[in-house]
Amino acid sequence: MTIKSAAALDALNRVIARVQAINVAPGRAAPACTKATAATAGGALDHKLTPPGDITWSPEIPHGHTSYTWTGVHAAPRRPAAPSQAPASKPQGEAAASVSADERAQFEQLEFRVGRIVDVRKHPDADSLYVEQIDLGEPSPREIVSGLVKFITEDRLRNSLCVVFANLKPNKLRGIMSNGMVMCASNADRTVVELISPPEGAVPGDIVTIAGANVPPAPPAQVNPKKKGNAWETSAPLFKTNAERVATFAGAPLLVIGKGCCTSPSLPAATIS
Repeated sequence: MTIKSAAALDALNRVIARVQAINVAPGRAAPACTKATAATAGGALDHKLTPPGDITWSPEIPHGHTSYTWTGVHAAPRRPAAPSQAPASKPQGEAAASVSADERAQFEQLEFRVGRIVDVRKHPDADSLYVEQIDLGEPSPREIVSGLVKFITEDRLRNSLCVVFANLKPNKLRGIMSNGMVMCASNADRTVVELISPPEGAVPGDIVTIAGANVPPAPPAQVNPKKKGNAWETSAPLFKTNAERVATFAGAPLLVIGKGCCTSPSLPAATIS
């Protein structure tokens, strides 16, 4: 390498180093529901955001240079460790504590899974119903009947990811056995109905849960919708979307562990059923 080319490379490296040094930004508060939020959802959500100023850029300084002569930026002093104090309250989207023990036990009677609608057709005997084939990560797709004809086209449903109430007892709807329920958000007058969307990276069969809920090794018992006081009947009023369109149960986000939260495409403060 010639002296000139070495000098040019040195100059280029300096420019890059300065840009990196200037552009390293302090940590930003994460949205109410992120992959970090879901990462520890098997227990209480304990993920912590990096306080502003904790990110310190430490370049490799060549022999014969100081931090300033190499980057043009004085080395940032490390902040002294903060004195121990009581844990800060969690952001609203992470409010695992807002769910009481009774509500958590109630939720644990319900099983929700990510599904993919692999096929859909009109019900032969009901104009308002679709018959869907949904992959839930099981040996074969489940057949589920949904009243979505007025709201979502077949083309939009086909290949879409969705959230399925998976331990609902099979029930005949206009002569066809439905083996679950597709979860949807709807506005107050039910003129708009949307699929609840799983987070990016979710795959068929993923469990949808809430922070702190126990995920049992075996599916919970089937819920009989015709039985008075069943788990779905008592839990249904607690399922809503929040102001950020995140699907929640009693205020706690519905999430896939390690991947993020379930959402409605456009409906905040909506009912979910």
